[in-house]
Amino acid sequence: MATAGAGGVRLWDLATGRARISLPGRSPVAVAFSPDGRSVAVGTGGSVELWDLYLPDPARAIHAIEAAIGTTHPASSRATG
Repeated sequence: MATAGAGGVRLWDLATGRARISLPGRSPVAVAFSPDGRSVAVGTGGSVELWDLYLPDPARAIHAIEAAIGTTHPASSRATG
C-alpha cells in the first residue's frame, strides 16, 4: 500500500503495519505500482518519477546517479530504505 503527502510517498508493509520505504517527492498526486510490484510510478503534476522498489538502498542509488551526472536534488537526502 502507498500513501502520498507533501513530503513524498511512503510504501507500507501490510503484514507488519510499518512503513517499508519512503520516496522523496514534491506533492505527489498519483501513485501506481507495476504489475509485478517491483517498481512504482509517482506523478507530481507535470512529471512522473519511476522507482525500483528492490534497490537495496534508494538513497545511495540516488546519490550515485547525482555524482555521475554532477548534480544534486534537494529531496534526495530524504530517501530512506
